[in-house]
Amino acid sequence: MKKLFLAIMAFSVNLITGFHLEAQNYQHFETPDNSSPKCYVDLIILENDNAQLVLDMPSSAELDFNSPTIFYGKIDKNTGEASLQSMNEKLWLNFLYTQKQLKNPKLNQGQKQLYLPSFNLTWDRGNLPLKVIHQNKKQPLFSMKETPKAVVDIIFPLPQYSINPRINDSIMFHLFMSYFGQEYPKGKTILQAIDNQIDKFCKSYITENQEYYDRSLPDAAFNWERTYSFQVMCNSRDIFCIRILNYAFTGGAHGMEVSKYQTFNLKNGSVIHLAEQLDLEKQDLIIDLITKNLAKTYAEETRGNLLEAGFFSDHIELSNEIYITTNGLGFVYQPYEIAPYSFGSIEVFLEKEKILPFLKQNSFLINWFNKH
Repeated sequence: MKKLFLAIMAFSVNLITGFHLEAQNYQHFETPDNSSPKCYVDLIILENDNAQLVLDMPSSAELDFNSPTIFYGKIDKNTGEASLQSMNEKLWLNFLYTQKQLKNPKLNQGQKQLYLPSFNLTWDRGNLPLKVIHQNKKQPLFSMKETPKAVVDIIFPLPQYSINPRINDSIMFHLFMSYFGQEYPKGKTILQAIDNQIDKFCKSYITENQEYYDRSLPDAAFNWERTYSFQVMCNSRDIFCIRILNYAFTGGAHGMEVSKYQTFNLKNGSVIHLAEQLDLEKQDLIIDLITKNLAKTYAEETRGNLLEAGFFSDHIELSNEIYITTNGLGFVYQPYEIAPYSFGSIEVFLEKEKILPFLKQNSFLINWFNKH
């Protein structure tokens, strides 16, 4: 499953070194205001008709649905027919894609089906338009035909908020820092800045491996991989929330994937620190909700005992990584943070009805949630 995920996330890395794609291939869709349930879709389509889609909708009594759910698959560019599968392989989403609408969307889970209202393309709700920049490279360790190689693949969201360029710049600079852990270089275009990151990775690969390469060892021991990508978790009414995924394999037993989240106020481009929106006096009650959710999901066989279920402790701290959707807040724990690597990234989503009592009075978030 992990290999499948990485293959999809790489979106079929091109064999041509330095491949570049820049297009308006991110779209935001919403169901009509009078529809039930009210749902949101953020869709990215890249080369070879590969697509990733984030569906945000209320919990469903008909299906075992957790919001938000991320789907991967293909969209037939000739017919518009789309068939996408969730990461946990439990859900399928089918629809007919047009430039302005997702028609006849249907969720399938085994023999169960849920028909949703059609989604309409919209940029009139304070949403942030994006261009998707895609850069990648394959760097051989040596010039010989058979040689290990490093693969680096970067999918970067470029804001296109023409109303106020300063908002664009603020968001882009913060995104660049979250992606690469350093400030955006002065005097560089975004393509130049990304190419610099690729060159640094490839030079590091050659420097750290050429001297130690041994033909008798498996090539896999010297194959490196680094991928950066993103998913839009919320792009609605003055809030933009994004998940940034960074996967790296530079030798060892396995690679490491880390998810980071950033939330922006689209009125001024500032970062909203979601943890600061919570009432700290009620933090223990929030942690208690998260712990009960984890026990229900992971520790049913151990009667709710997280330690016996494999967690490092039965006391869970509040996560540093939090995202927002129109339906609530998600709390994410990285691999190794609260449980072994085999657990993967651990996520707890709390619906807004549960989280509202724990937000600071008159905070940005409590006012924003009350508008939805």
